[in-house]
Amino acid sequence: MRQHKLILIGIILLGLFLRLFILSQRGSLWFDEAFSVHFAEMPLKQMLHYLQFENNPPLYFILLHFWMKLFGSGELAVRALSMIFGMASIPMVYVLGVRLFTPLAQTPSPDLASAQSPSPQGRGQGEGRVAGLFAAFLLAISTFQVYYATETRMYTLYLFLALLAVWLFVRLQIKDLRLKTAYQANPSLSDKGAHHSVTKFVPLFLVLLLLIWTHITAWMIIAALLIYLLWQSQFNIKQFIIHNSRFIILGALLVLQFLPWAVNFIKLKIITPISQGYFFYLPPDKNFFLSILEMFLVFGQDNAFIVTLLSVVIVGLLWFALRSAFTPTPLPEGEGRVRGVRLLFSWLLVPLLIGFAFSNAIPRYFIAVAPALYLLLGIGFANFVERIKGKFTLRQFYLLHTTFYLLMLALIFPDLPSLVKIGHREWDKLTGWVEQMQNVKCKIKNECLVLINPHSEILPFERYYKGSLPVVGFYPRDDQDDRDTRIVKTNWISLNTKENVPRLRDITRGYNHVFLVTGGIDPIGRNLVPAWFWDNGWKRVESQEFGRISVMVLERLPLTQPSP
Repeated sequence: MRQHKLILIGIILLGLFLRLFILSQRGSLWFDEAFSVHFAEMPLKQMLHYLQFENNPPLYFILLHFWMKLFGSGELAVRALSMIFGMASIPMVYVLGVRLFTPLAQTPSPDLASAQSPSPQGRGQGEGRVAGLFAAFLLAISTFQVYYATETRMYTLYLFLALLAVWLFVRLQIKDLRLKTAYQANPSLSDKGAHHSVTKFVPLFLVLLLLIWTHITAWMIIAALLIYLLWQSQFNIKQFIIHNSRFIILGALLVLQFLPWAVNFIKLKIITPISQGYFFYLPPDKNFFLSILEMFLVFGQDNAFIVTLLSVVIVGLLWFALRSAFTPTPLPEGEGRVRGVRLLFSWLLVPLLIGFAFSNAIPRYFIAVAPALYLLLGIGFANFVERIKGKFTLRQFYLLHTTFYLLMLALIFPDLPSLVKIGHREWDKLTGWVEQMQNVKCKIKNECLVLINPHSEILPFERYYKGSLPVVGFYPRDDQDDRDTRIVKTNWISLNTKENVPRLRDITRGYNHVFLVTGGIDPIGRNLVPAWFWDNGWKRVESQEFGRISVMVLERLPLTQPSP
């Protein structure tokens, strides 16, 4: 027991070191992070007014609001909240692994009172600890997890709440199995104790409530739990309803309280023309499932050899996990293992299938699904080492055990440089460059304009810009919304078309120099704006790249000032 605790502490410290290292390399906030901070800084009533148009419910923004009141809005302060939840998830996945794969007592408890808790000799034994430690190790070193643990967004809160919800769910399942086992062993006992009272579901209900108010895709986790219960009922709807009536009621209550937000989301994000369907904007490719499993471990790795080897390890350990579930084992230990693996496969596959069906292949939306993979790999690893244990001396066995951990490190660590590159943003340097250039190019008052394309990128720009030039986000549509409503509704989407880009003529009227700041990920919308300038009597006199962001100083050629 002491050895496992020391190993877990070492894993947590390793995870902390990696996150602190990436945190030190992140640089300025990018659009998503500036979005979080901008709206969380508002008074609560005003913030909630704007966030009714946001993709995701407002729980994280509310937490961040109060967090910033205590610690400020600096980069380190606002990213620390995500880091806390990311770090807390490492021991949480270990605890879940131990709980999930701890065998039940060899003999049933003699009464229902003692059946309420696992026997001391069964808790934390064998494969549960091995699986939990390996899963914690993967979560600690995964560059996917490290990256989002240093980002001012809700993803690690989503991850932690999902782990806590599944842990509470598993605890109820284990207690239910023990109660049924005790009742079967002693039919004279009252069957009233063989089912949980409604109050036993309150902690799970509260955590699921927080979960669905954190991210819109949290319903995929609840769907996975329901599919697991249906699987346990052998897909017999009648038995499913009889044995899980309290959980079904819990789910119905969650749906009812979330219904107003769901209706609003469908209306504003799916039906309305300005944002029709854009929430699901990245269709999956043919390698969707394996690619996203790899992404759960390495975030930016493009080395074909490493990716192939990692895929082999994933497939191999998943095979051992499946074998461990269906290897004949005395009950109730074998039944507990089958239940555990079934739950993990439901947790892993159901959300991915939903994402595939709705053309949503955005990896970060599945961050709360990643622990299912880590735990499946953990139980596969536990089964693998158990099979080879008798073939080696104890010293050789521990050496092989350590070598496998080092292999995973060797496969994942080369991803760190690309992670640094992906995560580093330079809005502070860009705005500093604009401030320097305005002293050279803008000696005449009201001669220069800063134009942001697309318009939403004005949030990170304004956070760092200390100059005096007017700043305009290019929004090429006519509506009655204010700037912040437009940003929430359209997010990073570029609305530029060949038909509406000529509106730049009115925006640039009276200016001889324009600092064109271009960000976003829409190449068509980005390129339409510079093309309009080339075609309408402007020339580029300076330009600079700052990572994914660029800035050009454009100068109007003589005799091209538009008529009033």
